[in-house]
Amino acid sequence: MRLTFDVKKGKLRLDGLIRLLIDFSLLLVSIVTAFVVRVFYEIWRLNKIGGSIDFASTFGHFLRDYVILGLIIPIVSIPIYYFSGFYTHGRSYTSRYKHILITFSVTTGYLLAATIYYFLSFPSIFPRSVLLVSWGLSLCLINGARLLKLMLVNSKVIEPGTTISKLSPKSKNVLVIGGAGYIGSVLVRQLLKRGYRVRVLDLLLYGEDSIKDIKSHPDFELLVGDFRNVADVVEAMQGVDSVIHLGAIVGDPACSLNDKVTIEVNLAAVRMIAEIAKANNVNKFIFASTCSVYGASDHILDEYSSLNPLSLYAKTKLGAEKVLISLADSNFKPTICRLATVYGLSYRPRFDLVVNLLTAKAFFDGKITVYGGDQWRPFIHVKDVANAFITLLEAPQDIVGNEIFNIGSDAENYLIMDVAKIIKEIIPSAELIIENNISDKRNYRVNFSKIKDYVGFKTKYTVRDGVLEIKKAVEDKLILDYHSPKYSNYNYLRDASIIKKLETPTTVEYLSKVLTLEIEM
Repeated sequence: MRLTFDVKKGKLRLDGLIRLLIDFSLLLVSIVTAFVVRVFYEIWRLNKIGGSIDFASTFGHFLRDYVILGLIIPIVSIPIYYFSGFYTHGRSYTSRYKHILITFSVTTGYLLAATIYYFLSFPSIFPRSVLLVSWGLSLCLINGARLLKLMLVNSKVIEPGTTISKLSPKSKNVLVIGGAGYIGSVLVRQLLKRGYRVRVLDLLLYGEDSIKDIKSHPDFELLVGDFRNVADVVEAMQGVDSVIHLGAIVGDPACSLNDKVTIEVNLAAVRMIAEIAKANNVNKFIFASTCSVYGASDHILDEYSSLNPLSLYAKTKLGAEKVLISLADSNFKPTICRLATVYGLSYRPRFDLVVNLLTAKAFFDGKITVYGGDQWRPFIHVKDVANAFITLLEAPQDIVGNEIFNIGSDAENYLIMDVAKIIKEIIPSAELIIENNISDKRNYRVNFSKIKDYVGFKTKYTVRDGVLEIKKAVEDKLILDYHSPKYSNYNYLRDASIIKKLETPTTVEYLSKVLTLEIEM
């Protein structure tokens, strides 16, 4: 359990409160020590000149000053520390900036306390030496406490984000990039249920409806930002143990809207994110790729099969895989997940996916239109995708690190016509229409035995389950108009204002130009 007070969220978590109490205690220690030094100095000075000291009067004077300063300095300083983000955003600050901020805040607190003390106690001698010594001690102790914690974290004595005891594996801090999306919104909830602390970095391009009901969860943190910008990624990466990178422009039509933006988001940003994760000694880095990298093939494909990406979407994902492989070393061992075609209901519903779209058309339009129908596709439910990520997250790193896994089930390889027939069985009133003109030439079956053999992962849901789930959702009026642009990546992103938002300058803009050449070669 964490008890932390956040200005924006109005929450008080235990780790923030403990840091606050520690700083309060360090301020008191600094003040007491400064007064003791002052007393001994006075005794030494009087003895040196042969004078005498009235201990009762001197200590009475010092005691009065101590009580006043002992109250003023912490009362003034702690709010300054709080509003500077010591107890709510401290883990998001880089070390150098954190210590600059501490120095500034401690100094500001002492200057303000000195001003207040002067006007409250003007008849007395102003204790400048006490303030100076106390200020120096406070800087050393408060900065030192942070440095000590950093040393303990780096030496693995404690885990990032903890105050005393080592976290159990299920209490680790996970950054989910793109956590408000179709897969991410399901994954984040499953992680929270399993006891993880989850931070999401998301631009909220599609809005926050998918996560608004969990924003107040004590183990959930949302950072609204663009993962193409280094500052946003550095902030999000602080204090996390693992990263699951889902953020992408997904789907061939959506990626075709703007090649430059697609390469920035799907490829260039991956390099930057991975380099930051590597520099931060992130334990696990799990990347969502796609089985579309296989392209068209009449063979059953596994992780060692030749690759033939046909679209920009598939090419950028394959490029990102190569980037991650090139960055791998003995400490940074990414895990690459090639996802089958996803289906099923999510907190951010999509109806630009084959199973979901055909089911919606059958229910609302009374038609199931199939183009060709003899193309093979592997399918997987969105909940199974989330379960796969968690399985890999919890698996030993020496088993899943530097590995590529197809994510799906051998039993869920279907002909598109077979999917249509399943929908027809469940919604018999719909008319099955077969068109011969085929625009999507992808045709592939995938072998998923590796992830089963390595970590024992098995899917729980079938295409039939997904169709029934979508049918129930529309019957319950949860989906009123599947044509709405918000349910389609392509239809939503082609809006001029959305594209303009994505075209804003980013950190990875130059890098994307270099990587564009690699894709074209």
